[in-house]
Amino acid sequence: MTRTLAVANQKGGVAKTTTVASIGTALTELGHRVLLVDLDAQACLTFSLGVDPETLELSVHDVLLGRVGTGLAIHRTEDGPDLLPATIDLAGAKALEMPTTSCSWTAHHHSVC
Repeated sequence: MTRTLAVANQKGGVAKTTTVASIGTALTELGHRVLLVDLDAQACLTFSLGVDPETLELSVHDVLLGRVGTGLAIHRTEDGPDLLPATIDLAGAKALEMPTTSCSWTAHHHSVC
């Protein structure tokens, strides 16, 4: 059974990144398949998992804009959670290029209204 967990808070410095990385790692250690999605243009989760955003060819930004499917942008790891990484490109994403706010966007690259 697939489950989705989201950690969100507008305030900075409340341990969102630490919480996500810790839960993801713990669930992986318990034998679960885990995909962490970094939606922060500062890419702190991406950095914290040992991935340098400046070396990435594809990121969550490319997926959100429909340039590639989710699977192509996932950074797979051997012994930890998989990651859909962020880059600074998220900061420049135009609102008009994203799905409308009245729709939900899923990681399977579909808008659900």
